[in-house]
Amino acid sequence: MKKIHLVIFLLISYISVGQNLTVISGGSITIPKDSYVFVGGDFTNAAGTVTLHSDSDEFSSLLVSGAASGDITYNRYVNVVGDGEWDLIGAPVSGMAFSTLIQDANIANNGSGAYAVGAYDNTTDTWANATNATVGNLMLGQGYQMATTSGGTLSFIGTIANGNQSVTINNNDAANSGAGRRWNLIANPFASYLNGNSNADGTNNFLTVNTAAIDDNFEALYGWKADGTGYEIYNNTSTATYIAPGQGFFVAAAGSGGDQTISFTQSHANSYRSR
Repeated sequence: MKKIHLVIFLLISYISVGQNLTVISGGSITIPKDSYVFVGGDFTNAAGTVTLHSDSDEFSSLLVSGAASGDITYNRYVNVVGDGEWDLIGAPVSGMAFSTLIQDANIANNGSGAYAVGAYDNTTDTWANATNATVGNLMLGQGYQMATTSGGTLSFIGTIANGNQSVTINNNDAANSGAGRRWNLIANPFASYLNGNSNADGTNNFLTVNTAAIDDNFEALYGWKADGTGYEIYNNTSTATYIAPGQGFFVAAAGSGGDQTISFTQSHANSYRSR
């Protein structure tokens, strides 16, 4: 593998590396919010620094065709705390610990030990927010409700998801005397965009690949509007839809209680799109 000592801050909107890329000790890559890096081979961060940036409507992207190892930091924009103004977010990296995320200076909290990062339980239609006692890592492909104190970024530190990813969803509409729901909160697990619908890519897109797992009556992505006015629906008749790195959204599970598998494949991946 060819090793490249990199100290790069992108001055153009993209860079494409057609071979393996290794960031060695002292090397660094900083990808601004409106830029992307595509690596055609394997990506290794041996002992350097790789940082991606974003704001409320621009998200940098690091797309790796081969295997990836070594930590990156994705400074991912998360909406402000407030009445209905939270965000739906998933980890764009693997290995991000709850204990690290809740120490971020920008994360909101309620002053009594609960932080603004919470999982949705569709068997009871309830939310459970993280506390100082929460252990483990954020699960790749799962979405969470999150909020920051004033609208800013949270730092997600971990490795890029290697290969295709999957998450289990379930239709619990009939559970607990009707308190359960068919809705499942999931998220893009990659540090790059995904083609969301057929107008983004006729074949390699999230909705087409996951048709069997999603209820035919609700075959769409349901994304929360940043102004708190409700959900935006994106289906195959919508204009080209691209799912930003770490973006969370709801889908309705097919079936009547059995598990369904949602797939996030590298063939869906797209280097860069403005939201």
